[in-house]
Parts: sequence; C-alpha cells; structure tokens
Amino acid sequence: TLNASDGYYLLNVSLSDGIGTSGNATVNFTIDTALPTISELKSNDTDNITRNNAILNFTVTASDTNLFNVSLNGTLMAPVGGNVFRLTSNASDLGCVNEGSCLLTARALDLAGNANTFSYNLVIDNIAPALSNFKAKNDTDNITRSNNVLNFTLTSSDANGFSLAVLNGTAMDSGTGEFYLTTTPAGLNCTNGQCLLSATVNDKADNQNTILYVLTVDDLNPNIALNSPQNMANISGTLNITVSVNDLIANISSVTAIQ
Repeated sequence: TLNASDGYYLLNVSLSDGIGTSGNATVNFTIDTALPTISELKSNDTDNITRNNAILNFTVTASDTNLFNVSLNGTLMAPVGGNVFRLTSNASDLGCVNEGSCLLTARALDLAGNANTFSYNLVIDNIAPALSNFKAKNDTDNITRSNNVLNFTLTSSDANGFSLAVLNGTAMDSGTGEFYLTTTPAGLNCTNGQCLLSATVNDKADNQNTILYVLTVDDLNPNIALNSPQNMANISGTLNITVSVNDLIANISSVTAIQ
C-alpha cells in the first residue's frame, strides 16, 4: 500500500530472488482526488425564460489540473479560453421540451474520474399571451374624429410575464393585467374612414399574439338640405319642415331645428 498525497509520481519497483537475479520496473502516475471546480452556468437569455426551439449560447466556467471534459445535460461543451466552455443549442435538444421549469446541469470530469456539477433552471414557454377586451374605453360606438383623445386598453395574460406591447407601432404602458395608451386616432395614422388598429403583445420568451379592431374616423360635416318650406314661402297654419341629410362616413345621430 502506497500512502501518498495528490501529485505526480515516478514509481520504481526492483525485485531480487537472492541468487543474483533481479528485475526492475518503472511507472509514472498521478494521484488526483480533488474535484474539478465549476460555476457560472448561464445563457444569453438573461431572464431564463425561452421557447424550447430558441437557439441559446450556454457558457460555464470549469477548471482542474487534469480536466477531461465538460458537458451540459450530457452534451459536450467546447473550450473557448479562460476556463470557459460553450455550447450553442436549443433547449429541446438538451431535454427541455415541455412547458415549465427544466433543470440544466453542467458536469466537469477530470482524468481521474472525479466529477463536479453546477445546475440552474430554465423556464420553457411556448404559449403566446392571451389577449382580449381591446377597445377605446371612452368611445363606445368606435366612431370618432381624428383629433379626439382616446383611452385605448387591452387585457392580457401570460404565465411568465410580458416584454412589450405595441398599438399600431406605438408602445403601450402596462398595468396589472392590462396595457393602455392615451392618444388620438391621428397619432395612430388613422384618417377619414375605417382604420384597422392592431395591438401586438410579446411575452418574455418572445411568443407573440395580435388582436385587431376597427375604428371609424369621421372628420367630415354632415350634408343637410332644406326641402320645405321653400324660401320666401307664405305659411298659414302648421309649419312642416322637411330636410334631407346624409353623412359620407357615419350614420346621422340626430337632427335639431334651431329657431
């Protein structure tokens, strides 16, 4: 039995049979009982929420005097210098397929068979945000002038949160389960006639959903023509007034006679 600490050794064994015959053997070996060091497992997805098919760059720091290899969930990582190892892969290829939390484990193995691991959780999210109740709260009939200030709101839900919401290219502010934007139709590039409004929401995994609704912009005055009585007519008895009205864009809501 050889009691020795970690290190490199040259072992020489000599044997003699007592009658002048001898033999000699030499072997070099290293004793290594120390575990590799491994830390800082991460990817370029800083919030650790991703789709299972998104390509990510995983890195980990590992070192050992006699390091053999470094792997991530069983897939070998490549050295890139400075004790850093990298793997470019999607989560699915590392076994992270289903929705929810998935454990990623990097393993450093040395030539003596000592191994050490470092783990972290990646959240898989392949589901787009749910969207509803897209409207202008202060315009219930969806007919407005281009310079009216409207309060647009949108209800949204997602298991892992949101990164961005835009309405016709303009970023919306966020509240609890709601996005909102105060602006005019003109600010959303809406002119006379029907205007398609498109709200798009991205979650933290970059899943995207879009909801639409149509706003009618009417900056044109209605047309009105007096049919009776005729100009300069003499009226005896009941005065009957008839007019013809039309609007090129919206329906006429009321007609009022002013004395």
